[in-house]
Amino acid sequence: MKPLATLAALMSALLLPAAAHATLTTPPTQSTEQIAEQLVAERGNARAQFNIAWRYQQGDGVAQDFAQAVMWYRKAAEQGLAEAQFNLAQLYLSGQGTAQDTAAAFALLRKAAKQGATKAMGTLGIQLLQHHEEPQGYTEAFDWLQKGARQGDADCQYYLGYVYQHGLGIKDPAQALAWYRKAAEQGQAQAQNELGSAYQYGQLVAMDFAEAERWYSKAAAQGHPEAKLNLHYLFLGSNGLSRETILAAHQYRQAAQQGDANAQYLTGLMHESGKGLPSDIHQAAGWYRKAAEQGMAAAQYKLGLQYKNGQGVTQSFSDAAAWLHKAAEQGLATAQDSLGAMYQYGLGVDQNATEAVTWYRKAAEQGLASAQTHLGEMLQHGRGVDMDFAAAESWFLKAAEQGDADAKWRLNGLFENNVGLSRQDLLTASRQQQAAQTGEARAQRLLGQFYESGKGRPRDDAQAAAWYRKAAEQGDRVARNNLGKLYAEGRGVPYDWSRAVHWYRLAAGQGYAPAQNNLGNMYRYGQGVAMNAEQAVQWYRKAAAQGSSDAQFNLATMLLNGQGVPRDEREADIWFDKAARRTN
Repeated sequence: MKPLATLAALMSALLLPAAAHATLTTPPTQSTEQIAEQLVAERGNARAQFNIAWRYQQGDGVAQDFAQAVMWYRKAAEQGLAEAQFNLAQLYLSGQGTAQDTAAAFALLRKAAKQGATKAMGTLGIQLLQHHEEPQGYTEAFDWLQKGARQGDADCQYYLGYVYQHGLGIKDPAQALAWYRKAAEQGQAQAQNELGSAYQYGQLVAMDFAEAERWYSKAAAQGHPEAKLNLHYLFLGSNGLSRETILAAHQYRQAAQQGDANAQYLTGLMHESGKGLPSDIHQAAGWYRKAAEQGMAAAQYKLGLQYKNGQGVTQSFSDAAAWLHKAAEQGLATAQDSLGAMYQYGLGVDQNATEAVTWYRKAAEQGLASAQTHLGEMLQHGRGVDMDFAAAESWFLKAAEQGDADAKWRLNGLFENNVGLSRQDLLTASRQQQAAQTGEARAQRLLGQFYESGKGRPRDDAQAAAWYRKAAEQGDRVARNNLGKLYAEGRGVPYDWSRAVHWYRLAAGQGYAPAQNNLGNMYRYGQGVAMNAEQAVQWYRKAAAQGSSDAQFNLATMLLNGQGVPRDEREADIWFDKAARRTN
């Protein structure tokens, strides 16, 4: 925040009603009857004039009337009464009971200040800072604040500290701290808050969270809103560190310097988080290294991550892998999971999916959700381990129960495919290979579906075509249709519409609705056969009658356009409705 931009807010403490300044503005506790005091005031008694003005300003015993307050303050001020000069200046500044007049306010403040009124000195100093933004204009403001501060006025002491801190004419951090402290010790809430901030961020003074908490608490107890917020957020976002840990930061640092590994690790955490000690990723790396070299697993893990990400050290995957390996061998689950990723992707080590699975499994068995998700993924795709959908599902479930979003997403998509495989098919994928090799047609077709979808086997259209052919030659209608589709799309086999038609026709003749619809498409567009709309409609109708939404839509389109059949909007609407309902 720019220093001058905050001055208006700072003035709120000085521009309070006169009752807030008891030393200058509160009338004597002993008072006469209002009528008697009025007579005395009219005869020119400045104190009586001030008292009447104060009552009008406050609405004490009379209806509040700022104009009357201005009139009586003016009378007393003209007689040189400092309190009246100060209160009248405030009314000129706020425009209450009179037109706002900064020049008149300044003149009155100067008169009161010259009489030793410290509140006037403070108000005048701040007003001068607000209205003189050039450095040479700060001199008078500084002089008045300094006079008031030296006379012990807490507000002046606070504002003088503010001037020193932000360099409004003169910058001196040591003086800023000294004046803040004087004001804070007198109970000035804004100074207490500033002192808390200085200790929290290590500005003007060495960072000390215990002192920050102490001064914030003092200001908050007086209702200072910013101090309340500062106190609330003081220990938040601390990288998992407790309040007690943060308050002990400096003790840890001392112990760290004496070689204590735990203290070195905690000091690294402090520097990494910026809580308790200044944020410094390079310092963090240095302390992690000291603790890591003493064999502390948590520090080895942290240092490994820093090498992996190039934070505080020059990026080095080999160094990262070496430190992660040390921590992983000590059983640290997070290090085991990270090391598994290094092996999976070949970062700093030779790529080795089997080794990745080994480390993922160690961490997963300790309950680490991210490792459970990674292990499930390896099992799902058969990387470094035999493909096993049942085991993959089990690990995804364990991680999802801990709230792992990636596991939830993978679990939802685990059994999705576009080739008609059921959940049970995929769960038994590992058993289908042997059955397929012994010549079981259904197993051969399932194996083709695994290869085509990439579920249960790595995606491989050529392998899919080979296994579909084996099953198709044994009469499996689904395999015949799927093989026809591969020929139609040129996947795993050369484009060949006539071969596609051959296999579609065989499956369609067996009453398989998807093949009947596909054969209808071939007749409709003249692919592999002569274009024949009537034949297309016949095959669409067969498939539609079995509930194929694609065929129902295609048949409705032919009826609406009168292709291969007389145009019939009513029947078209019926089939469109059936298709829509099945789709939904």
